[in-house]
Amino acid sequence: MPQVARGVAIPAPDPTDVVREKIIGLHKELYGAGATYENVVIVLGYGAFFAIWAATAPHLPRVAVLVAGALIGTSVLLYVVFQIAQLTWRILATARFAPVIRSGAVGDDFLRLYRAVEVDVERQGQLFMLAWPFIFLPSLITGVSAALMIIGSAFWGVVGSAQH
Repeated sequence: MPQVARGVAIPAPDPTDVVREKIIGLHKELYGAGATYENVVIVLGYGAFFAIWAATAPHLPRVAVLVAGALIGTSVLLYVVFQIAQLTWRILATARFAPVIRSGAVGDDFLRLYRAVEVDVERQGQLFMLAWPFIFLPSLITGVSAALMIIGSAFWGVVGSAQH
């Protein structure tokens, strides 16, 4: 039943327009909040590693400091390159949706246009994600290896000094 304001009937919103607005809102949330949380956790992790590495470096064997630095540097480089590529892909994907959102299409026309772009973006995203194991996994392995090297060297330094 339409609402009435100042004697003028206001038509009830078209259900497909409600869906359209929900899709737009969901789209904004997906590309915003998820990436922010992920990046905060990663930045804190790398920051903690570098703080521990810097604090323990004077007390560790030179080779351990250099190898750990090379490993963590490789990890950061791979992760940053992947994040920049992912950011670029997100920007391009979002740009693909912009004309649909600005088109003024409503109802089934909007849903058809949006779905066509969504399918294409999902296909491209799947291709992009094929690179993920080749970038993220080496980043993870080199980062964890660096951390284990620092922890192990520090541990053996403590054990060695306790024996003297």
